[in-house]
Amino acid sequence: MDDTRPAVPAFPKLREVPVEQPLVWLRRGWGDLVACPLASLFYGLCLVGGGILMVLALGGAPEYIGMRGIVQLARHRLHVAARIRVH
Repeated sequence: MDDTRPAVPAFPKLREVPVEQPLVWLRRGWGDLVACPLASLFYGLCLVGGGILMVLALGGAPEYIGMRGIVQLARHRLHVAARIRVH
């Protein structure tokens, strides 16, 4: 048996992304939102809903979703807001 398959590189080839490229992506995203607002907003709300479900389902273990810092910040902000309203 002769194995003639080419060797697979250990790491994928990295592409260089220009610094201004994220602005291009944002401009294209805005164009999508303007062209088809209902579908764009529905998709965005689905992503937000999925994120909320993950936080609720894994709220006791935020390290599973990488949200430890965000959850702690939200708790702190809610605590501060509650203190302001009470006093």
